[in-house]
Amino acid sequence: MSTFTYDITGNVGIVRLNIADIDLTTTVGNRDLWTVLFTDEEIGVFLSRASSDTNLASAYALLAIASSRALLAKSKRLGDYSEDLSKIASELRAQAKAFMDAATNTPAADFAEQVLTDFSARDIITNYEARSS
Repeated sequence: MSTFTYDITGNVGIVRLNIADIDLTTTVGNRDLWTVLFTDEEIGVFLSRASSDTNLASAYALLAIASSRALLAKSKRLGDYSEDLSKIASELRAQAKAFMDAATNTPAADFAEQVLTDFSARDIITNYEARSS
């Protein structure tokens, strides 16, 4: 049984929002006619692979979309009308990279150094200057 929810208070909803998979109008019948890209269970797999990191799960989802779009990438021209689908996959991969960067560049925790003596104060200042230059 496939489920479809869009509630941004949960991780599945956040991933849906990040990848713009928010139109739940048609979720029955032939999958080609669905207005959603992924079921909640499929997004759950991305979240599981990403250890519940919504940015990384969004990147995985975008890469999956890019892979499927790359298979269909074509350039068509009919009279004055032209359509180029070959760039969609690369644009999705660029978005995925942005989410991966956000996932890897977000600090896991903050820390504070305590000044216990004059020596530790000098060490903290010296280390700060070394990191800043």
